[in-house]
Amino acid sequence: MENQQLFEENNYEKENSLITLALPTLEGFTIIKVGEIIRCEASGNYTYFYLENNLKILISKTLKDFERLLGTKEFCRIHNSHLININHLRKYIKGKGGHVVMSDGSMVDVAVRKKEAFMRRVIGKLSSN
Repeated sequence: MENQQLFEENNYEKENSLITLALPTLEGFTIIKVGEIIRCEASGNYTYFYLENNLKILISKTLKDFERLLGTKEFCRIHNSHLININHLRKYIKGKGGHVVMSDGSMVDVAVRKKEAFMRRVIGKLSSN
């Protein structure tokens, strides 16, 4: 119960955008800045967070939980097992679904069924900058 409250009690800016996130870990919790998240990867009922500075944290919550929490203009679900921070997107490589290259050099597949929504999201983000 306490970890669930920590998970849900996060800091928001005036526009209701999440700026920090308390991630429950085995030792307690780790507070991170949302902007430091490069991508999240599902692993069953767990989620790996890949952060700036090559940090990787395993959390015992599903990717769907984090997709709901991080469901802002900054994050996009590009695959059943991947949620990316568009601000860390460095390259899109064409293909059936394609691939993205993130700021840490990682390459992630884009699911064919997620490609159209992803492309709209990226083009919308670029045109709003």
